[in-house]
Amino acid sequence: MKAAPPRDRIHEVHPREVPVPVSLLQIIPHMAAVSLSQTDMVDRWNTRVRLGHVDMNLHMNYASYLNVMELGRWRLIARTGAMPQFLSEKIRAVVGGVDITYRRELKPRQKFTLDTRMIDLHRRALVVEQTFLVDDQVHAQAKVNALLLKNGRVMGRQTLRDMSADWIVDPLPVSGGRLKAS
Repeated sequence: MKAAPPRDRIHEVHPREVPVPVSLLQIIPHMAAVSLSQTDMVDRWNTRVRLGHVDMNLHMNYASYLNVMELGRWRLIARTGAMPQFLSEKIRAVVGGVDITYRRELKPRQKFTLDTRMIDLHRRALVVEQTFLVDDQVHAQAKVNALLLKNGRVMGRQTLRDMSADWIVDPLPVSGGRLKAS
């Protein structure tokens, strides 16, 4: 019979074997890239499916969509010009809930655009719409309830309404899984 591994090695896992959530080191370059651009209330990020996003079915893994969406939300915060206020007032954005619909797969190395915009307030949450597009086809679309915390507490509805008044825009015009013609 094989001896049990020493207790200090039971949970040892090689770092490359563990999926890593979005880190600060991934967020900073995205924020820097958009902060030099003009202020806008919509972020359209042209990127591609990375090999690390692909699962055994040879398409983007559902959890990778969430990681890409997080980067998209940070890019939007930078693009709106809200980052200095977030930093000076120690405001933190956290996800309260996500409702995502996957319509079409994204394949390895496939180019896509992530459209991110704040479209509404729901109770004490900002509703962020995030859409994965290839040309005019919607591959996935999500609504994220983002809560803003200040001093460890969720901001009140009126404070949030006052702060975000300029950030709210119309949802992306989509019908039948395609962008509507403008």
